[in-house]
Amino acid sequence: NTVLKVHNKIKSITIDKSVNVGVVVEDVISSIECINSKDIAIEVTQGKTVASVLVESSEGAKIYLSAASAEITEVFTSKSANINIYAPGTREDPDTKEIQEGMIEHALPSTLKTTLRSGQLVNEWVKHG
Repeated sequence: NTVLKVHNKIKSITIDKSVNVGVVVEDVISSIECINSKDIAIEVTQGKTVASVLVESSEGAKIYLSAASAEITEVFTSKSANINIYAPGTREDPDTKEIQEGMIEHALPSTLKTTLRSGQLVNEWVKHG
């Protein structure tokens, strides 16, 4: 149950073998890496950016992106589950049809379906509703 706040511009940060850790950053020039970890929260503060986020061999990562970072940050995942990205926006609730505003949750798929078509592998993410 630790929260690390980094107030300066940094090149990169790595979270390795951690549980229940939160990291709040301002400008990150290169990347944030989360490796072999569980129940991690990463937050990019309002008006700031990060080029990329890598989540590898981890479970339960929440990535909170600022409006400035939402459209430019690349998120890479490998051997990970229960990864969610939160970004400012609007969305219609599929059940109530009401418009939701604020931090919208986007669950990253973790199941890949592979088929062989005309001798070529075709990969598709399985979407769960």
